Amino acid sequence: MNENYLSTSEFAKICGVKKHTLFHYDAIGLLKPELVGENGYRYYSASQFYTFDLIAVLKETGMPLREIRDFIEQRNTDRFIELLREKQRELEIVSRKIAGMKRLLKNTIELSETARRAPAEQPGLRELKAEFLVETRIGPDTSERAQVEALCDHFKFCRRRGLEEQEYPLGAIASGEEILGGNYQSMLSFFSKCSRRFTGGRFREKPAGLYAEILHKGSYESMGRSYERLLGFIQKMGYQIAGDFYEYDILSHLATWNPEEYILSIQVRVEKGPKETHAG
Repeated sequence: MNENYLSTSEFAKICGVKKHTLFHYDAIGLLKPELVGENGYRYYSASQFYTFDLIAVLKETGMPLREIRDFIEQRNTDRFIELLREKQRELEIVSRKIAGMKRLLKNTIELSETARRAPAEQPGLRELKAEFLVETRIGPDTSERAQVEALCDHFKFCRRRGLEEQEYPLGAIASGEEILGGNYQSMLSFFSKCSRRFTGGRFREKPAGLYAEILHKGSYESMGRSYERLLGFIQKMGYQIAGDFYEYDILSHLATWNPEEYILSIQVRVEKGPKETHAG
């Protein structure tokens, strides 16, 4: 055989892949050997390495082999540049999602470790900065099925709007009036904290200000005792609530199978007022 040709094993070694990869590329018409001997052996020319290198580069961008084959058959400089720009845009989107997920993991780890050390059900006051929220209303139907459907819709909306890079675990908003009326299981909406403003009816800004907060440890069904303790604290300190309540999942079903080990942060903005607490 001409010394300018390489066997499948030799060519695979140069390319840094297994022979089966070249067999597969041959079968789908992506990279066929330049010569097939009478004995059925495949032989490649050294110059075919450049075609293999192009395949490897495009494959690294996430392009399917079928699309790579179509591009190679019709390649030209303009199309190559357009293709790379398209893949660059896709990678930038993926990069933003990864960066957002890293922020989410970092913040969740910090929150979880803080929650394990912090004393539960001891109310206090904190000055908090404003937050940007993605909000999905639950609606009048408060059944478990309706809540799950609203939650699924919330996640879908975040994905469609590129808002997956939430920085805080999932939370819920409860009406100040409902809580003051003793309806501690009432929920207006689900929310996720996001890193930027966006247009649309689901954007909500949680205002900066002084917040009363309590860490509830236990199941969602037992949150009433923490709400009562928080409301008592607010009244004792001479404040009144100035809006709705924000419930943040810190440790939930993702971290433990036991609902009694759940930890939630309950926050509500407060302002100075009469001793008798009322909705703002």
